[in-house]
Amino acid sequence: MLKATIRYSERYAREGRKLGRLTHELEIDAANQPAWWEALRNGDRPGRRLPATVASVSADFRQVAAEVLAAVATQQQEQPA
Repeated sequence: MLKATIRYSERYAREGRKLGRLTHELEIDAANQPAWWEALRNGDRPGRRLPATVASVSADFRQVAAEVLAAVATQQQEQPA
C-alpha cells in the first residue's frame, strides 16, 4: 500500500475538467494569476480564479508518483536478471 494520499478538492476537480488541464498545469496557472486585489486596483474585474488548493493537490500527486516509481524500481532490482 502507498503511504501518500491525494486530498479531496471538489473545486479543483471541477476546474480541471472544465479547462481540460492537468494538476501541474493548473498549479502553474494559479501561481501566475494576479492577486484579486491587483485586478481590482487596475480596474479589471477579477473574474473566475483558480483555487489555492491546486498547489496542495499537485504536490499530493507528485508524492504518489514518487512512491510508485520507487516501488517499481525496488521491484525491478529484486527480480533476477
